[in-house]
Order: sequence, then C-alpha cells, then structure tokens
Amino acid sequence: MNAANIVSIENEESGTVEVDSMRKSVSVYKCGGDKGKYGKVEVKGKCNSVQVDNCTLLELYVDSVMSTVEVSNCKRVKIIMKPGARLNSVAIDKTDGCHIYMSKETQENTDFQVIAAKSSEMNLNFESADGEMYEKPLPEQFVYTLDLTGDQPAITSKVSDLYSS
Repeated sequence: MNAANIVSIENEESGTVEVDSMRKSVSVYKCGGDKGKYGKVEVKGKCNSVQVDNCTLLELYVDSVMSTVEVSNCKRVKIIMKPGARLNSVAIDKTDGCHIYMSKETQENTDFQVIAAKSSEMNLNFESADGEMYEKPLPEQFVYTLDLTGDQPAITSKVSDLYSS
C-alpha cells in the first residue's frame, strides 16, 4: 500500500481521523493517555484497515473497517465499535489489556474473528438479544497434547479449564 493511502496519527493523547475512501488505511502510533486516564482516537468513515501500534491507555472508536483492526505492542487498549459499525476481524499481538466492544452489526457477522498471539487480559464485550451486556475473557492459556493414536502423530489443543463457565 502506498503512503498516499495511509492516514496517520502519531504521539497524540486524543484526536480524530477522517477517512474519505475505503481504499485508505489508518495508522495510530504511540497515542493514548497517561496517569490512569485514557486518551481517545476516533476514526470517522469507512476504511480498509486500522493499525494500532505502541499505544497505552487508548480508546479507539471506529465506524466501519473493511478488513481488520490490528493491535500490537500496546497496553490497555479499548476498541469500541460505534453503532452501525461493521468489522470483520481484530488481530492482537504482544498486547496486555485489550477490550473489544462489539456493535450489534458486528455481532451479527458470523465471519467475525479475533486472532491473538503473545497477549494477555483480552475481553470481548457484547449485548445479548435481551439487551443484557456481557464481558467474556478471551483465553490466553491452552493445553496441548501429543496424539499418537492415528497414522500420523498430531498435536491437539483445548482451552484451559480456567476458562470454563
């Protein structure tokens, strides 16, 4: 993607990014608050993707993102989908404390997914059909076992019992 298609916000506590084309991506770098107070970055309009890198104490508000919101090297980030927002996926890498607040439209997207690696304290927040709000942890601990029962050895995995409820 060429630089003309990237809209950036860097080193800001708060700010607004307006996107006028779904071909554009948004880069949020080293933004956020301090001393326990969250900073706020709002992405207005529909865009291709959003990359959030090296941010601390940040609330990211998004309208609609065609592909993914990527969060990496961050601490205490909230991804908040505005009413009507559509999002296909969130990728979380090397991040401690990521809360995802889903819009109803994203909840209805059966292809929505969260991909996470080397991250902790991740939660998915959503509203049930009866209007009750839920917060569910995203597992960061899995149990792997070696399975030698078939023709080929395989590794199986399951979510740790810590997350059963």
